Parts: sequence; C-alpha cells; structure tokens
Amino acid sequence: MNKLNKLNQDLVAKQEKTNGQHEITLRRLEKQKNELYIGFQKQMDYINILKQQKLIQSARAIHEIQKQEYYTMLENPQKVILDLKLNGGGGGGGTPASGRSIRSAGNGTPKTSNNLNGNRKSVYKFEDLID
Repeated sequence: MNKLNKLNQDLVAKQEKTNGQHEITLRRLEKQKNELYIGFQKQMDYINILKQQKLIQSARAIHEIQKQEYYTMLENPQKVILDLKLNGGGGGGGTPASGRSIRSAGNGTPKTSNNLNGNRKSVYKFEDLID
C-alpha cells in the first residue's frame, strides 16, 4: 500500500509539473498572440496613413500643375486665346469654358442666336470676354 501511495504521489507531482509547464507555455503563446494582434493593428494604421499621404501627394501635384497653368495664363493671355482658337475653344464644340460662343457680328457687338429650346442668347466675341 505504501508503494502505491508513493507511486500515486509521484504521478501527481509529475502531472502537476507538466501542467505547470503547459500553463507557462500557454501564457507565453497568449502573450505572443497579443503582440501579433497589436502589430497587425499598427500595420493597418500605418497602411491607412500611407494611403492618406498618397492622396495628399496626388492632390498637391494636381494643384501644382493647375497653379502653373494659371500663372502661365496670367503671364501670357494672348497665348491662351490663340490656343483656345486653335483647339476649337477648349470647351468642346467651339466654346470656351464659360460656355459662350466665340462668334460675333464682326464689329465687336454681340450677335444673338436661338438655341434648341428657342430661347435667345447673346453670343460674344471671345476677346470681349477677357477684357
């Protein structure tokens, strides 16, 4: 009986030691899992920041191009007028961005025409629009 008790105590001690090792391993793995989770969250935040920076950089580049075009137009408006005339008005269909036609009566006065709805509209000479 004494041998059985001793054997039983040895088995219990061995099992407790194994359980302790398993608990230590489990705590270590949970700590690693939490660290990975935090790392993934930080990566996602970093990716979102990079996407925002890319959008800002694209917007900044577009703004810079538009600013340069605007300054060019201010420095040399005659070139812009010539470009608009050569390219058919820039707005498609022979009209500038304002939507007014470049045609005139020849003497600098606006000419009127009817649009598809029958409404009368004034048509201005393009040079009159920029002065």
